[in-house]
Amino acid sequence: MSILGSRLKKLREKHNLTQERAGEIFGLTKYQIHRYESGISNPDPDIINCR
Repeated sequence: MSILGSRLKKLREKHNLTQERAGEIFGLTKYQIHRYESGISNPDPDIINCR
């Protein structure tokens, strides 16, 4: 798991959000959230900066 992924998961769980709900909030799919949290992929830097 990447640092970004672990932070994303920790914040999501802190706010009692499912991957699906977090995806809805950020305009992403549940699958994309899962991939970021597990370190399989990283979001485009533009996505990180605009949120």
